[in-house]
Amino acid sequence: MFRQYRPQWSLLRYGVYALTGLVIIGQLAGSMASVIDISSGNFDDRAFYTHYRNDLNSLQHALSEADSVAQQRHLNRVYITTDASTALALSYLSEQMRTPTTLFDATNCLVLPNPVDGPAVLLVGPYDTLTNALLSQFATATLVDQPVRAGGAPFRLYIVAPTTIQSSSRTGIFGTDLQLLNVQSQGLPLDNSSWLVTRWKLLRSARPGMRTVYNYGVTAQPSGIGGPGQQALCSFTSMQAGDQLLVAFGLPKGKLTSVTVGVQSFTTTPYNPTYGPLHFETYIDRNTPSIPLHTSEGGDTVTIPGS
Repeated sequence: MFRQYRPQWSLLRYGVYALTGLVIIGQLAGSMASVIDISSGNFDDRAFYTHYRNDLNSLQHALSEADSVAQQRHLNRVYITTDASTALALSYLSEQMRTPTTLFDATNCLVLPNPVDGPAVLLVGPYDTLTNALLSQFATATLVDQPVRAGGAPFRLYIVAPTTIQSSSRTGIFGTDLQLLNVQSQGLPLDNSSWLVTRWKLLRSARPGMRTVYNYGVTAQPSGIGGPGQQALCSFTSMQAGDQLLVAFGLPKGKLTSVTVGVQSFTTTPYNPTYGPLHFETYIDRNTPSIPLHTSEGGDTVTIPGS
C-alpha cells in the first residue's frame, strides 16, 4: 500500500528548516556583534550586573602602566585599590608585576607608603571615590595618567607620598600590629558630609601568598554622638612596616568630643585539605579566628580626644 504524496507537507517541512536556519544565523550574528562590541569597549560596565564589569585588556594595561611608571622612576612599591568587582582578577594579574605590590580593599581604607621610603605608585579603581577624597586631604598626590577602561570610567594612576605625623602618646599601640597616630573629624569632598578618619602606622610586615589576605577590623565609637559604634574592614595582600593606614567612618551630625577605638585581626587563606597522601586544592577560603588586639596598657580599646 502506497502513501499518498502531499506536496503541502513538504513545503511546510522546508519552511520549518528555513525558519530554523534563520534563527540560528540571527543568533550567531547577534553573538558575534556582542563580542565585537565588548572587545571594542562599546558596552555599559554596569548593565545587567550587581557590580561593574571589567575587560581583561583594560586590567592588564592599567597594571602594566603602573609597573612601568614604578620601574622608570625607580619607585620601590605599587599600591592598588580593589573592590568586589576587581579583587579576584587584580590579585591574580598583579603576580606578574616586577615591582613589589600591595592590594587593599578601598571601601573604607587607604594605604600610603612609609614617609621614610619616599613616594610610591598608587593605582585607583574607577569608582573608588573615597580614595580620591582621602588623598586630597592626607597625602601629596600627583596624577600621572588615567588608564582607559572599556565600558566605563578610567583608572587613576598617582605618585603619592603621605604627610608626616607623629603619635602624641604610646597608648595607641595595638600589639605588634598597629599604632594609632590620630583621629579627626574631616569634611571630605565626597558628599559634603563629615567623616571620622583614623590614621594608623603599620608595625609589622607580611609577605604576599597565594589567595592570602591579612585583615583588620577597626571599630570606632564616638562619644557625644548618638548611635552605635561603626566597624570597617581593611584587607591587604601584603603589608610593609612603617606604611600608613587611613580608616574612614561616616560621622553622624554632632560635636565629636572623643573616640573609643578597637581592632581585631584575622587572616584569610585557601582551604586545601589533605587526606593521607592526597593533597587537594579548592576554591574555598577560610578565616582564622578573629583576635582582639591588646593595647600596650593591656586593654582592648583606646579612647582619645577628637579633633
